[in-house]
Amino acid sequence: MSSIESASRRTNLCAYLPVGLFRARARLFGIMIVLLSNALVSATAFAQGAGSVSGRVENALSGNSLNLAKITVKGGNRDYFTNDYGDYQISGLPAGEVELTFAFTGLVSKTIAVTVTSGGNTVQNVSLANARYESRVADSGETVELDAFAVTAERDTNAASIAANEQRYSANLKNVVSADAFGDVTEGNVGEFMKFLPGVSVDYVAADVRTMAVRGFADNFTSISVNGARMASASSGASSRSFEFEQVSINNMARIEVTKAPLPSMPADSLGGAVNMVSKNAFERKGAAFKYRVYLSANSEDLDLFSKTPGPMNKATYKVLPGFDFDYTLPVSKTFGIVVTGLMSNQYNEQHRSQKTYNFAQAGATATNPYLQQYLFQDGPKNTFRRSASVKADWKIAPNQVLSASVQGNYYLSQFGNRNYTYNVGTSATSTPSGGTPLSWTETSVTGASGRGSVQGQTSFRDKYGATVAGNVDWSYNSGNWELGASVNGSRSRTWYRDTGRGHFNEVRSQMIGVSRISFTDINETRPGGIHVYNAAGQELDPTLYSNYSITFGRGSPIDASDEFVGGNSTRSIISTWAFRSRSSPAWICASKRATSDVGMNRGISPAR
Repeated sequence: MSSIESASRRTNLCAYLPVGLFRARARLFGIMIVLLSNALVSATAFAQGAGSVSGRVENALSGNSLNLAKITVKGGNRDYFTNDYGDYQISGLPAGEVELTFAFTGLVSKTIAVTVTSGGNTVQNVSLANARYESRVADSGETVELDAFAVTAERDTNAASIAANEQRYSANLKNVVSADAFGDVTEGNVGEFMKFLPGVSVDYVAADVRTMAVRGFADNFTSISVNGARMASASSGASSRSFEFEQVSINNMARIEVTKAPLPSMPADSLGGAVNMVSKNAFERKGAAFKYRVYLSANSEDLDLFSKTPGPMNKATYKVLPGFDFDYTLPVSKTFGIVVTGLMSNQYNEQHRSQKTYNFAQAGATATNPYLQQYLFQDGPKNTFRRSASVKADWKIAPNQVLSASVQGNYYLSQFGNRNYTYNVGTSATSTPSGGTPLSWTETSVTGASGRGSVQGQTSFRDKYGATVAGNVDWSYNSGNWELGASVNGSRSRTWYRDTGRGHFNEVRSQMIGVSRISFTDINETRPGGIHVYNAAGQELDPTLYSNYSITFGRGSPIDASDEFVGGNSTRSIISTWAFRSRSSPAWICASKRATSDVGMNRGISPAR
């Protein structure tokens, strides 16, 4: 048994997240709120005798809120930006008429005159639209006839605008993509989405994206978080900081942020970069909305819809499988709303592998005249089952304060049965015993020497289970000049492998009996067209009959692993301005305090041989 603990002392955690992790940090979160609330007096004192303007900026077509929309005050020396909910607040404005300009990348800007009252707050909500839908007659109340458009094109346009706008105003190098930018993601794996991002590489294991790396660094140098909170990952039983995306569903997310230039506030293992998955919130849509999909997943190699066929494990199963996902946004009021998401994904995959190995240095072979020594082929069918659900509640305590709480759970099961067969001609040109057929070859064929050939079989059958649950509570305050925040979070991940307990071995090796020599014919770019196996008497043997094999090795290797994260964070930022060559830009002076505890454990059961 091994353990990794990054905190100064070990933290005892309860077995289940919702009670154990949050109760352990509830007192810490309360203290953070009290301390940060003390700053509100100084944050608002300067506004006495002046007025303020607040409101929401949204997309006129979709009704979705616009994060990081820019607001400029005419004659002012700085810019303001909306928060994750599209809300903004500008304090300290002089009484009277003030011109505000609202801008968002890809949408038409608007300039609006707002009357500010001394000591009061003026509410000004704004809708921005694309240039092709913006028309002067829309303001006059006349009917506007829209050009024909495709829903997918509009979705891609919105996603591109969100990404471009967030990247444009990011404090560091960052890629931001809306979760619907690339269309539907089969099976819900977040990695299948992120592999399209620049500077990101993914690692496939058994047809699933398991890990990812940024800027060429190893995957354990990329930190993964949800809403800014680190996510636990049991890493398939390994004592590693690598995060496996099998444990997260894209259906729970609104957008993905990939940071390539780490900030001082980021974890120390973010040398390559950091990925933050932002969950959907209740105020991103104007009203209640229910979106769902129901679908069938099929593989072209087995399209039998109504009957079971053998595999991939030790029983017959259906290969055309159903799935569905949904998300429900319910703004209960203007200040409170919830988002509920759910996903059930079932998928059957066929995996084929063909590998040729040439000999360049033995039995008379050279770099210019090699021969095909070994050929391996693999049949690896796999079933993948994923379940996920999340609930997020957002409460606007005040126009400039938001309290959010969320919890999500993910369950994953993969069953794969890899069957490998390796045909080896051998590395000797002479037969054994002498007098048999010697080794000879051409570019398209190989005749193996007698007594030198072998055929080996190897199977790898695994049932991999994974369960991850995570939750966090966040409080934020934004007055336009002050940004305060506090959060408490925790997550727990567990991975376990089973084999003999599910009626099969993890690994079985076998050897074909009576093999003397092997010949390959019709060799092409991917494989030999013909494979022939002979015994010592020159009779051809059938390598597809199990009765021609003897088992040489078998084992079971169950594994259990778990990983847990719990932490809290508080931030306090002052936004100031400075002038340089007649241009003004906002500057953030931020102080933060972070307390985290990472406890990882893995337990392996020694394989029986």
